[in-house]
Amino acid sequence: MERSNAIRHEQKVPLSQETWPPWFERDPRWTLAQRVVASPPFVRSLLLSKFLLYVVAETLEGRETEITEHQIGVHVFDRRPGYSTVEDNIVRNYARQLRRRLAEHFADEGSSESVRIDIPLGAYVPVFVGVSEGHHSTDVHSFPVSVNIYAHPAAPPGAAPSICLI
Repeated sequence: MERSNAIRHEQKVPLSQETWPPWFERDPRWTLAQRVVASPPFVRSLLLSKFLLYVVAETLEGRETEITEHQIGVHVFDRRPGYSTVEDNIVRNYARQLRRRLAEHFADEGSSESVRIDIPLGAYVPVFVGVSEGHHSTDVHSFPVSVNIYAHPAAPPGAAPSICLI
């Protein structure tokens, strides 16, 4: 029953601009979020757009500690205040879709942005990541790694550590 309500809700949720403080329009993080929700991966889903705008707005207002699965369920998905996140996983499902659509946006239409929005796994607080000039947004977390594998067994507990310099 909750899922069918979410589907019906998806089709009628307006994204009212009247609820946002006027100073948001001067914040580059808010204008970035506005560009993201206007992009093709987001225009198809009003709930994903509402989810992103809600977590960005809460962050801009300094209420990161209030961005919880339960609060998102109540404020974005219109769940009753006493609903159980254990029994209703709508927020986790939409968070997974939100992360995927953000990656799509920044890999395509938003690839020229100097900042991108990430929602780290296990959290709902957005992170604004600067993108190095000359790198595509998908390369933000790419670092060269060198790994040396040694055939020496680990030292037994209590033994002095040995250092191997190459």
